[in-house]
Amino acid sequence: MDDIVKNSNFSFPKPVSLIKDLISLHKNSNSIVLDFFAGSGTTGQAVLELNKEDHGNRKFILCTNNDKTDKNPKGIAYDVTTKRLKRIMTGSCYDGTSDFGWIKMNEPLGDNLDVYEIEKVSNIEQEKGKNPLDVIDETLYDEVKMTPKDKINWMCRNFSITQRYLLERKEQ
Repeated sequence: MDDIVKNSNFSFPKPVSLIKDLISLHKNSNSIVLDFFAGSGTTGQAVLELNKEDHGNRKFILCTNNDKTDKNPKGIAYDVTTKRLKRIMTGSCYDGTSDFGWIKMNEPLGDNLDVYEIEKVSNIEQEKGKNPLDVIDETLYDEVKMTPKDKINWMCRNFSITQRYLLERKEQ
């Protein structure tokens, strides 16, 4: 692994080439790739690299639990995942440094990054012992209650439809 995730406590990120190969199995270059276990952000980098290679328009949603450690006091999401994506998107980190090996051999991949803390959306529910998946109400989309596995599959299949629905409602 190169030093895109340098100085982090993330020893074994997935190989970008493996994730690119897996994403390439889906022929739709306008798809949304969802990774519930984002870790170092390899999936985001793979999506951006594939888009550059085949002029695709894939989007990605990465979720991580933001474990905090001595090496990552702000948590994996902030100290590893977002820093990696910022580096490969712009060529530098948030502090302006660009002293990592990847940028010496690659052009920045562009795109933009939004970061959300889901736990802040529902603190009351979290205090009741629920996680974000528990509070997503699929019945609002005329679905019956689902198991977590079925709900994840449903979210993956229908995310773009949900987003269109929300956008249409907002425009009304």
